[in-house]
Amino acid sequence: MINLELNKKATKFAVASALPFVLLGSFMWLMAALSDNPVARVELYGCADPMYHYVGLPLTHIIYIFKAEGALETSDNWWALPMVDGLLIAQWIIWAQLAVVVGRVVKRIRN
Repeated sequence: MINLELNKKATKFAVASALPFVLLGSFMWLMAALSDNPVARVELYGCADPMYHYVGLPLTHIIYIFKAEGALETSDNWWALPMVDGLLIAQWIIWAQLAVVVGRVVKRIRN
């Protein structure tokens, strides 16, 4: 039987690796919300949104379930930003644990 318990080192590594993306994305989202310049707002959202989508795929797409139109607005930041940050970190933890399980399977096959 393969050990399926969480690997604490992999979890710590995943959280530490995801935090720079969370901090940068959150900073850009908040700066876009506070910006009076419409061009700067579009640029900041345009940089933060793809980062969340590609780095946190597929879990970060869950936020679109809560928004019927599919596009988030600045008024959604109070709930969408903490949710997407948490989902991004959770996705990285899942990837790290998957890598550990694959390593355990390969190790078991070789023995």
